[in-house]
Parts: sequence; structure tokens; C-alpha cells
Amino acid sequence: MYEFDVRIPLLVSGPGIKGGIERLEPVVTVDLAPTFLDLAEIVIPSHMDGISLFPLLMSIGDETLPWRSSFLIEYQGEGRAAGELHGCPQYDLGGVSQCFPDCICEDAFNNTYTCVRTITSNVNRIRCDFEDDEKFVEVYDLNADPYELNNLFRNHTNKSLVFLEEPTLDRFQACRGRTCRLNK
Repeated sequence: MYEFDVRIPLLVSGPGIKGGIERLEPVVTVDLAPTFLDLAEIVIPSHMDGISLFPLLMSIGDETLPWRSSFLIEYQGEGRAAGELHGCPQYDLGGVSQCFPDCICEDAFNNTYTCVRTITSNVNRIRCDFEDDEKFVEVYDLNADPYELNNLFRNHTNKSLVFLEEPTLDRFQACRGRTCRLNK
């Protein structure tokens, strides 16, 4: 459900960057602006959440470079919009099922969620909390379940895994600038 939305290949080429190297560290789009500033030798403002990729690009073979292991994923569903959504029928008339090809409602009314994605050498996990009436939560161990079919939160098969992400989710939602850059 989530992996195909957030897993985007990034190819980098340029002077001093060795070709044919694959890095596995998680990179997010907020890293691009600090990277461009760093490459232009401009000081990265402290309010920026991202991390410059320049050290990663130049440290091929250096596995000790500190890097994030978790990142935040947020999505705001159409149900969060104030008032009527122009071009979309009212949800009480059948919701998304009533959309026509030129209609903007391509989303479920309550599909607003926040996730923490964690990737390390031995952990590959995602936890998503929905802002709906049910406070629905999904947790997937992507090493064991790459297609996200077994919701560990619903099945409660491993309570320590299920609840492990909650403080991290709170920390990511509250962070700004440098406090977002590396895991503590």
C-alpha cells in the first residue's frame, strides 16, 4: 500500500561522483534542496528539515557515515478539506464511487494518515496511523511481509514491534530543522 508510493529511485551523476555505486540509505525529497545548496557551497539554513546528500555521494565505501534510519510520511485525504470540494459530488451521495472521469475525488474521504518508515540493516518496517473515527493503525514488517498483507497491529502478534514506533512518530511530527535530520 505505501511502499510503491514512497520508493522512488534516485540517480545521481556528476564530477567526483563514482559511477555504478548503489547506496541503501533512505533519502527523501526534503534532502534535495539542502543537497543543491551544499553543492553550490551555500550555507544550509537551520530551518530546513532535509540532509545534504553530498557526504553520501562522496563517501563511497564509508559505511560509518551517520544517516537517518527513519523518516516521516504524511498524506492529507480529501476529508480534511474545509467545505465542499468543487468538482466532486458530496460524499453523502456515495463518495468516490460517484466520481466521473473528470472528477477530482480520487481518494477516500477519511484517507489522512501519518507513517514512520524505518530501514536499517535488520529492520524494515512501517507504521501508519489514520486520522479517522476508528483511529486505524497499520504496522508491517516488510522483511517478512513485503506486500503489506499482514497488519501486525490488528493481529497483535508482537506487541513490542507494534508500539515501538509511537514515540518516533510524535518526535517526527514535532521536529523542525536540525532536529529532524538524524535519529537520536
